[in-house]
Amino acid sequence: MFFALSVSESVQAADGKASLIRIQTPTQDAVRQLLRGGFDVIESKEGHYSEVIAFEHDLMRLDSRGITYEVLIPDMTRFYLDRAKGWSSTGSLKIGDGTKLGYFSLDTIYLFLDSLQAAYPALISPKYSIGRTNMGRTQWMYKVSDNPETDEAEPEVLYTGLTHARELGGPTGLLYFIEWLMNSYAAGDPEAIYLVDNRELYFVPIVNPDGLAINDMAFPAGGGMWRKNARDNNGNDVFDENGDGVDINRNFDYRWGFDDVGSSANPAWDNYRGLSKASEPETQGLQNFVSGREFGLALNYHTYSELLIWPWGYLDTETGDSAKFRDLGDELTFYNKYLLGTTGETIGYEVNGDADDYMYGVHGILSMTPEIGTQNDGFWPEPSRVVPLAHQVLHMNKMLAWLGGAYLDVIDYEIYDDESNSANDGDGWLDPGETVSLVLHARNKGFGKGVTGITGTLNTNSPFVTLLDSTASFPDADLLTNTDNSASPYRIMINSSAIAGDTAEIIISWEGISGDAYFGEDTLRMVIGTPVVLFYDDAENGPKDWIATGNWGVSDIYSVSGGWAFDDSRYNTPASNSNTSMTLKDGIDLTEANGVFIRFKARWDIEHDADATLVEFSPDDGISWFPLSGSDTQIGLQPAGVPAYSGYRNRRWREQLFNATPYLGENPVSSKIRFVTIMDEGLEFDGFYADDIFIGMFTSADIDPVILAVPELSDTRDISDYVVSAIVSDEGSLDFVRLYYSLDDGEFNYVSMQNIDDFYYEGAVPGQSVGTHISYYVEAIDDSGNRSTIPESAPAASYEFYVDIITAVDAETQLPKEFALLQNYPNPFNPQTELRYELPEAADVRLTVYNLLGQLVSTVVESRQEAGYHRAVWYGRSNQGTSLSSGVYIYKLTAKGVNSSFEHVKKMVLLR
Repeated sequence: MFFALSVSESVQAADGKASLIRIQTPTQDAVRQLLRGGFDVIESKEGHYSEVIAFEHDLMRLDSRGITYEVLIPDMTRFYLDRAKGWSSTGSLKIGDGTKLGYFSLDTIYLFLDSLQAAYPALISPKYSIGRTNMGRTQWMYKVSDNPETDEAEPEVLYTGLTHARELGGPTGLLYFIEWLMNSYAAGDPEAIYLVDNRELYFVPIVNPDGLAINDMAFPAGGGMWRKNARDNNGNDVFDENGDGVDINRNFDYRWGFDDVGSSANPAWDNYRGLSKASEPETQGLQNFVSGREFGLALNYHTYSELLIWPWGYLDTETGDSAKFRDLGDELTFYNKYLLGTTGETIGYEVNGDADDYMYGVHGILSMTPEIGTQNDGFWPEPSRVVPLAHQVLHMNKMLAWLGGAYLDVIDYEIYDDESNSANDGDGWLDPGETVSLVLHARNKGFGKGVTGITGTLNTNSPFVTLLDSTASFPDADLLTNTDNSASPYRIMINSSAIAGDTAEIIISWEGISGDAYFGEDTLRMVIGTPVVLFYDDAENGPKDWIATGNWGVSDIYSVSGGWAFDDSRYNTPASNSNTSMTLKDGIDLTEANGVFIRFKARWDIEHDADATLVEFSPDDGISWFPLSGSDTQIGLQPAGVPAYSGYRNRRWREQLFNATPYLGENPVSSKIRFVTIMDEGLEFDGFYADDIFIGMFTSADIDPVILAVPELSDTRDISDYVVSAIVSDEGSLDFVRLYYSLDDGEFNYVSMQNIDDFYYEGAVPGQSVGTHISYYVEAIDDSGNRSTIPESAPAASYEFYVDIITAVDAETQLPKEFALLQNYPNPFNPQTELRYELPEAADVRLTVYNLLGQLVSTVVESRQEAGYHRAVWYGRSNQGTSLSSGVYIYKLTAKGVNSSFEHVKKMVLLR
């Protein structure tokens, strides 16, 4: 009787009007003041404003503090209901047909799951109690597995939903996943069968049933904004938004009450953390359940903002497992492109006592929070969006199940076209008419189990591919390790009727042992033909080949190769309400192209779904433009329906690949690309960076080798080797690439240039004594005898530089004129490389090496040094003396002299 009375009275008290308001918060401290005041901040736009859910008592508190605000939506519940006018539910158990704006009520959620359990009793357990709430309701758990009521030695994965009572998107996504598992298993889908048979998937769809019941009774048609649980803080038997309830996601037993920003000690406030850690029965139930299991991965669903958040929440810093979280996040968001990071990186403020920090901090679980839905969707999206939003996280849920155990995935491949076969040209690319060896590099991306006895079997429907040896063995792959079939390569034949630019699709079927039998499938898409690079720009020569508007240009804040990268806002942020671009100045002749690709490295920090950077292609000298879809573009709200880059704090350079072939047209003589940045009003972040831009084609025509990006070396006082690089490609194989050099106008000698990576070649003119005049050029000859040089008329014309004469008369001329950090040589390197730098005056020098996460791995130099030309050798080892793995590393020079100081970074590549 007490509970019924409390619920009934809560209906009257919990139906207070909630408004959406905007408060100007020009500094992070202003945001913290709102959080410290216990306001329900749902979005914070750094440097500009915060949006807050405010009831009447919240508005009164703001007024009393003299804080001004703009009311965006006076009554959020009425707004959600009005938006869905004309929609009606039949009341069925079909997802999207729930009576609450398409969502189910508390009782209907359990009815839906119970009906699935009745239909598939061998696959889903009856509901199991993990605890009871303040109002005596049960927290139910369901388990999906092939023996759902037996505890087997299989990887365990956890999914939870609705910690905050107004956030039904999470449990709906879980219902959609469970229904997919059941129906797909029954239909014979091999992926569903494997996951159900080899995982134990645990679901707590409603963490906060009391809170949902309050919303159900107050607003049975949907739109309820009650957030917390049903703790009657003042003991008056009436639930009031001004004083009752505990925020369960501030109540967990890890860093509970760490500060009054990430949670509040005031019961009247929206982020109230409770009287003590884990004081709430809902928290206790979930914690006790987690403590009794062996979960490795978990998702705790919330809404909204299209985010995937990981620890730490209580502090704006990374965990020791940052790299694991990022790799896991990349896999989970491969399709939905949710924004990734810690709370500081995503929502922009800290949260303490939350579920992710508890699960990771206490139990070591890699626990993450997806936030379903866009800002436009809000907490109660239009009914037509309920199913699409649930489908949006289906891949995320499936991948978490896969990664909880073992998961083999192809990460790279190599082609060996041995010239002992007369049809092969030996260039390492997949050409028509060749019979080649194929080596796949796979990684066990799973966090739970290794795989032994691995075989991979190839299948294809491609008319261009004949599989000669289609099964290969792979060494065992422990969790998070790589494996390949280099000991037993596949052999495949590419039909001579294939055309350069065609795509061959190959399916890899994996088998092995991972506890029980392992099964998996992967798809490899390979472009036939040898790519020819027609344009390359590493930004080292500035934007001379581009027409830039706004503040597009180059900056040295970040770069991949060399010291510069293209930047849409050069040392600043893009301007509000701007539309700026960087367009290739001279068109590229693609008349011989069967296919066109664009490739570059990018990093970006762009307001999610509000600002964007697009990549566009024109086949007709800029008359018409087509937006391209690439590796990390996504369809967003700004501009609507167009693939673009959006999202904050993408800290890592990522390779981007675009296929412009569909837009070639009939006569692409002058084809161009452009980068376009579009900003709305208000918030601006750092913007978009691109480096190492390639534009290339696949062609069947016999062409001369293409040589690009040969540097013109400047006069120097350096007497060590002079490195010359080049981008060289051909539609066939290259017989050789040579660097020719002449000393003091003598005869030309040559050194062979080594192929470092894809199209990148490198050689070095031997170091010379001061006073030497050096001429040089690069030559390439392909297997058809076609010859190209840079400069084009070499050797009649060549590049030239001097090794300066240094006299004892003017000692200052022996010193550098400015601080400089030079590119390491060799690069890439193994086992050692030389780091060179120049000091115009005596300085305190610190030369350090970092990994891509910004972690210090080695201090190479830390001392006072005199002015002059300096070099240090780094052996690819950490400060502890351990050999570091292959990858990109950052080296940084900090020099502090009497007159000036200097700080600069560059990148280098270690290849083991």
